[in-house]
Amino acid sequence: MPSAAADAESRRTVFDEDEPVPDAAEPWIAFHPDTRVLAYPDRLVVYRDPRSYVLRGLSPAVRDVLLGLGSSRARAEEVFAALPGPADRRSLRRVLDRVGHLLVHHLGPEERTLMSVVPLRAVPPALPPPLAEDTPVRLSRFALLRLLDGAFVLESPRSPVRIELADQAAHALVLALGQPRTAACLARSTGLELAAVRRITGVLVGLHLAGTAAETGPAAPSAPPGAAVLREDTDQVLRQWDFHDLLFHARSRPVQATTPRFLHRIRPQPAVKPRPPGTAVALHRPASPDLAPHEPGLTSVLETCRATTDYGPDPLRAEQLGEFLYRAARVRSRHGTRPGLYYEWDTRPLYDTTSRPYPSADSSYELELYVTVRRCEALPRGVYHYDPVGHRLTALESREEDGAALLNRIRRFHRAEPDVLITVTSRLGRLSWNHEAISYALTLQHLGILQQTMYLVATAMGLAPCAVRAVAEPETVARVLGLDEPGEVPVGEFLLGSLAPEATGEAARRCVDGWEAVNDPDWTPRDREPSPAAEHGGGPGDGDSHGRT
Repeated sequence: MPSAAADAESRRTVFDEDEPVPDAAEPWIAFHPDTRVLAYPDRLVVYRDPRSYVLRGLSPAVRDVLLGLGSSRARAEEVFAALPGPADRRSLRRVLDRVGHLLVHHLGPEERTLMSVVPLRAVPPALPPPLAEDTPVRLSRFALLRLLDGAFVLESPRSPVRIELADQAAHALVLALGQPRTAACLARSTGLELAAVRRITGVLVGLHLAGTAAETGPAAPSAPPGAAVLREDTDQVLRQWDFHDLLFHARSRPVQATTPRFLHRIRPQPAVKPRPPGTAVALHRPASPDLAPHEPGLTSVLETCRATTDYGPDPLRAEQLGEFLYRAARVRSRHGTRPGLYYEWDTRPLYDTTSRPYPSADSSYELELYVTVRRCEALPRGVYHYDPVGHRLTALESREEDGAALLNRIRRFHRAEPDVLITVTSRLGRLSWNHEAISYALTLQHLGILQQTMYLVATAMGLAPCAVRAVAEPETVARVLGLDEPGEVPVGEFLLGSLAPEATGEAARRCVDGWEAVNDPDWTPRDREPSPAAEHGGGPGDGDSHGRT
């Protein structure tokens, strides 16, 4: 990334920080419409869901200014100039440093708002200075123009603000920045005052929505001949970020907790998806005591766990598939869906939850499992939905060739012919009702947790597991599984089958195909029966020191 010194030098080159700007170009400020300023005898409370800021020890003049910003807008310089003395100005600056991220800056003359700068997270209350009128400016390749609540907004994953375009001239100015333009050129083409355009371009550049031409450095290899090159285009770190990846990263990291956006507006999705119509097949339910005697220790499972598509000659048994799903994905308990020992109908939570063998944020458990069977003893070929409450598979109304189409894609792209293909989908609304913008990031985290659980269970059972990237067309998957997109979308795939004999035991632990052993590959403890001392309550160090899964 560019050094701080270089960035400061570039700012001195393109920004006119010391040159006074006409008052008509100064921004108007006001608290965001969702912000409330509440007055009490001894304090002011500035509140925007879900946080409140309690301000004490304010003079009457400062209180009046803050109350005024809660109901109308004013020019920042005029606000400070109206205060009676330096102490009040210092007090107001301290307050705005604390709650300045709740301020919206409106750019344009008094009778005409061109655009509004809305903070997305805590930012300094002062806007960047105006840009020099002869500096070429172009939109960043990370800039995004979209429709929000009936108005066009400009944003970028690199920017801490969102620009609301309130005027046709502002629309034209932003669209013109697809090619390098100077403030003087933009003023002529849009009919706006030069001072206002300089202020707007300064804001766009200073808040990383646009950039100025690179003075040094090679052009990006992907840039066409003669194309304008921004400083960000020559930055080796930024060049390795795709637009959608950086946007996803920036928007899926919440800066503060929020209350459910759709509380009392939309009914949350149920904790468990209703079972689809069709013939149900009850699955084997393993008994925990039957597993303990031969179950490998946790360390052994972790050390021998690996992805493999080496399948044995014998097919997976329905009993094994039932045990696998039971241990990895069943519903263990429910909360708030029916009366019980501790819950009554009138006290059950609005957002009913479940408990399953893998963690999920707020016990949401939005993931669903669909099983496409190629070969499984005592289970017909076909496509099934897994019911985690009843622990059963329901045959879907898919044709056999539909399931074969999904398996053929796996064979073609991953060179694997698993006994079963498990497709994981997400009922994203189950998450977004509560978690808003971070929902898709959460569902991908949940997918990783579930897949790790599947790996560990399959390894403990001596099966062949492998998580793979999806290769079938989304439309095909939605049709075969009967998904109601975008209410439920596929997010991952997992292959499972019987394990080839040569991939078990010590052979599975040895490094092959050019892999170099690092950090004691023989460290894996050998499972052994506990000593008599351990069976009779021996002290620490007696018997098997490794826990059982």
